Amino acid sequence: AADKIAQPYAGFEPQVNALLHNGHAIIEVSEEELLRAHAHITNDLSIVSEPSAAIAFAGLEKMKFDSGDTVVVVNTGDGYRKS
Repeated sequence: AADKIAQPYAGFEPQVNALLHNGHAIIEVSEEELLRAHAHITNDLSIVSEPSAAIAFAGLEKMKFDSGDTVVVVNTGDGYRKS
């Protein structure tokens, strides 16, 4: 489903190191978690996304937020709702 992201951090070592050095976290998501998130957003939320874009939703499920937090998840796809 996400063949272009199958090699974690490949070619992005400087960016990854900069994120970690500045106190940011990186969340790993398995292929199974990705597929489960894609099914959830497609079937339960009627959001159409490119399959690998569901990785943001899969990562979101692993994070903890406070009730007042604003969370933005970037989704790519054609934008048509599932009927």
